Amino acid sequence: MKIRIVLLMVVFCGIAGSTKAQVTAGELLAKCKLSVQVDTVPAADQGEYIQSNALRIGWCDGFVSGWVEAINGSIIDSDVLYVALLARNTTVGQLVRIFVLYMRSHPELENGSAGYALGRAAIDANVMILVPHKPSTEKTSARP
Repeated sequence: MKIRIVLLMVVFCGIAGSTKAQVTAGELLAKCKLSVQVDTVPAADQGEYIQSNALRIGWCDGFVSGWVEAINGSIIDSDVLYVALLARNTTVGQLVRIFVLYMRSHPELENGSAGYALGRAAIDANVMILVPHKPSTEKTSARP
């Protein structure tokens, strides 16, 4: 019985210890390159290419899609508060291509946060702006 408990603890501690808090830009880049390369694969071979890379391509697209949902309209706390705004018609596919192109020029960001690098790429491509947030100075009250 003790052996089973010890084995379970080793397995669960190993699983918990191997998880990490954030995705690096390099990890996202590796997967997103596969998404961008779909357009360069001959039409006759695209089905096989997509089938063999579907999980990684979907992971990239899903990460970027989730990032868009999380960042657009959110308040970013820097020295000043900013509201992040993406251009209305910006698509996940565009952001993936923008990210891959941006990372070619900024390999120094590969070990950093994927979300940060994606934000820098979007700002650099003028598809996201940071607008200074002006907190309300009025004192509001439910009382008349």
